[in-house]
Amino acid sequence: VSAVMGTWASAVTTAVAPLCWENKVMLFTVSGADSITKLPHQGYIIRTQPNSTLQITKLAEFLGQQGAKRIFIIGAQTPFAEPNRIILEREMPKYGGTVLGQVIYDRDKTTFRSEVDQGLRARPDFLFLNGYTPDVTIILRELFRADFRGGKVSPAYAVNAKLLESLPAEVSNGTLTWAPSPAVDSPAFKRLQALLNTADPDPYSCQTNDHAALAILAIAKAGSASAEAIRENVRKISQGPGEKVTDVLDGLKLLAAGKDINYEGASGACDFDEIGDILTCPFRYEVAENQKQRTLRIG
Repeated sequence: VSAVMGTWASAVTTAVAPLCWENKVMLFTVSGADSITKLPHQGYIIRTQPNSTLQITKLAEFLGQQGAKRIFIIGAQTPFAEPNRIILEREMPKYGGTVLGQVIYDRDKTTFRSEVDQGLRARPDFLFLNGYTPDVTIILRELFRADFRGGKVSPAYAVNAKLLESLPAEVSNGTLTWAPSPAVDSPAFKRLQALLNTADPDPYSCQTNDHAALAILAIAKAGSASAEAIRENVRKISQGPGEKVTDVLDGLKLLAAGKDINYEGASGACDFDEIGDILTCPFRYEVAENQKQRTLRIG
């Protein structure tokens, strides 16, 4: 194959990436750990998901706006756990806050009461639940039983519709989330709404749709379907002075006519730095209310 698309969990991408660059296969990923694009990938990685630095910088800003002063992290053992702590510790003093500590857990466990108790002993006013849906579900139950009255924030991929439907409203109510947001006002997003028959395509569906578009347009630009051709041309069709396009078919027509293009997709402006990281994207901030998510703002 010329490209692999859509690897999600950072641990999975970390394992897949060497197989791709050693075999000269392009890898498009939605994983967030900073370490991924620091691998010696020779240009064979493009990441549409913001890296940990951008995500946690946005989280610190959000927590500052919520008045958080004393934050404790309860996190799963993942490649991004320790970098996230370091970044949050660095950023929170800008907003008058501090990170009290972190406890890391094995997410295959069925109870996390000891980790919850360790976090609560620090007397935080906010807990950052840095895990995935199955383990965060259990932790929210433990916090409810412990009568924790402070704030809770977690990645939106963890506190999702599945989690909210599985818990009583009083257990999840007030839990804040943040996540990269699709470009909800863009023609590409509206097109994907119709294609997927949903009013709210999730960020990963938008990103992986853009993976396909980027690969197709890079191949058309190069006149070759090799991974090397995608690697050398993906930025030529996604950033720069070319005509802005939001539809892959429009882009193909312009390329066939010898025109330069600048593709912007459902996930936003697909502009990448030299190591393959997305430069910017909007973020969505939400709060759990009565087993649903209510959007606080996008920006």
